[in-house]
Formats: sequence, C-alpha cells, structure tokens
Amino acid sequence: LPFHIKTYFRSVSLLAPDVGQIMKAKCTSYGFKSPHVLAIRLKVIADLTKDLFNLEPENQLSLTCLGNILQRAHQKIKLFNSESLNKQETTSTSGAPGALKPVYGKKSNVPPPLTSAAKMEHSFVGQVIQEMLGPRLNPEEQGALKGMLNDVFYGLPEPPSKVGNPLEHKLEQAIMKCAKEKGLTLHRNFIDKCAQIYNVSTTHKGIILCGPSCTGKSTALENMEDALSSLAMTDGANQRERTVLDGGADAG
Repeated sequence: LPFHIKTYFRSVSLLAPDVGQIMKAKCTSYGFKSPHVLAIRLKVIADLTKDLFNLEPENQLSLTCLGNILQRAHQKIKLFNSESLNKQETTSTSGAPGALKPVYGKKSNVPPPLTSAAKMEHSFVGQVIQEMLGPRLNPEEQGALKGMLNDVFYGLPEPPSKVGNPLEHKLEQAIMKCAKEKGLTLHRNFIDKCAQIYNVSTTHKGIILCGPSCTGKSTALENMEDALSSLAMTDGANQRERTVLDGGADAG
C-alpha cells in the first residue's frame, strides 16, 4: 500500500494464550505440588482432546473447563486429607537411607522425581477429567479418553473412587434405592449417568442434558434429585440441581 494510505491504519498484534503458563499459575494458586509438571499434563490432554475428539467448541477443554477441573480436584484433595488418608505422605525423604546427596556447583538437567503426595494429587486431577469430560463422549471416545489419561498420568497411584462429602458416599445406594421404588430396572450405565449428573453439577452452575427422546434423560434427572432429597442434601446443593435443563433432541 502507498505510504499515505498506511498512515490511516495501525498495526495490531494478536496473541494466543499460553495454556501451559496459565495452568501453571492456576495449579500454583490452588496449592498443587509440582505445578509445572501438572500444567504440562493438562496442556497435553487439552491438545489431544481437541485433535482426536469431534467436540463442539463449548465441550472442549477450554481454560474455563480446566479451571473447573482444578477446582473440583482441589476439593477432593482437601476432603482426602481431612479423612486422615495422608498419613503416608508425612514422612520426609531428606534423611531416608539411600537418598541422593545434592551436588553443588553443577546444574542437573534431570528434574527431581515427584513425591508421593504430588503423584496422588495429579491422580485426582486425572480422575476429575474422566468424571467431567467422560459424560460428553460416546462409548468409543470414552475408551480413547481413558487410554489417553493412562498414558499422560502414567505411573501414578490409583486415587480413591469415593472421596467427597460424607453424604456423597451414599449417593449410589440412594440412587439404586429410588430406582427400585419406582420399579426401574437397575443398570450400571443408568446408575453411572445419575452420579455423573451430580459430579458435573458440583463445578458447573448449570448443565444441559441432551439426547434423543425416550433415552432416560428425565428419568435419570428425577431419580438423582430424589436420591439427593433422601440424603437430605443442603439447600445450596438442591438449588444447584434445579439449574439442570432437560433438553430433548429428536433423532429426526
């Protein structure tokens, strides 16, 4: 363009957010151990899900979704620690027999190994990703997600499957009891879907149940609400469940 035309315009720079750095800051703010390693894992998962799964933009692992995952994992870790399950994490490795002595004056390129506490915290993050992203995928993609998480979070201990509010431990039994009272045929997939509705609602202000007609969306929602009522959940939790919208999508 001629110079006298360029003067009417100004240059604009567009920057893409650095997911790794943002996640590192988020992990640090929540108090996760080894936040740099955890941030790398989250970035890898976000990139892989975007490339491998045919997700709508609102269902991808955005920064908001990753923040919700860290929030939920932080809640689980706090409850895990409050249940006195962290006794094995209190021992220090500084004076353990066979520990490597620090070498001064040399900078090693090998990162220090993760502590057992850091490994458990990272395992909880992987578990929450499975809980929050799994319900959005079809069965084939759920298997791919599970394998992906096993690869990215390889070598970590298996976190407890039932960690949370004491009433949350009894949620599955309550779901099964309410289903029997209504004369419903119990199926593992139905029970899991009811529990998934509750797990997702703990971090999202509102969720939408979508799917073809007559596939059990309203039944699962009503059964889950009845189970929560039978467990005498708090008013805050009940109010959160009312923000679940049942959106039916006809196959035709």
